[in-house]
Amino acid sequence: MTVTLIDPYTKEWLTAPLGFSWTNMFFGFFVPLYRGENVFGFIYFVVGILTAFIFNIVMWFIYNKGFIRRKLRDGWLPATNDDKDVLSAYRIRSADSFAVQHPNDRAGIRYRPKRTIFYIVLVASIIVMPLGGWALFTFIPY
Repeated sequence: MTVTLIDPYTKEWLTAPLGFSWTNMFFGFFVPLYRGENVFGFIYFVVGILTAFIFNIVMWFIYNKGFIRRKLRDGWLPATNDDKDVLSAYRIRSADSFAVQHPNDRAGIRYRPKRTIFYIVLVASIIVMPLGGWALFTFIPY
């Protein structure tokens, strides 16, 4: 199931999935980085390592709901009444509590995060992962 959100200032549309996060299951902390949530992606990565990736399994079930909550907090609104009802059914927010509150209201501009951190981490992981495997098997005594 998906929900369509709209930014009332830029009229930009976003289709956000609800429920289990398959993309998060396959791509892990790269998903928040790709979606422009750089700080959350870094926290996801660090906590995942500290908890031996058990945190990642939990995030498969709750990431999409949290992503929609963060978008609503940033001022995005459901596009239709059906989207409001779906969000209410998933207990994300009540259908009557949607009000236009934009953090950049005074500036009149919308901050658009760049995906440079995503690409840096992606390239670094592509380079480091094979080297890590090589180093692991090189130093294991036979």
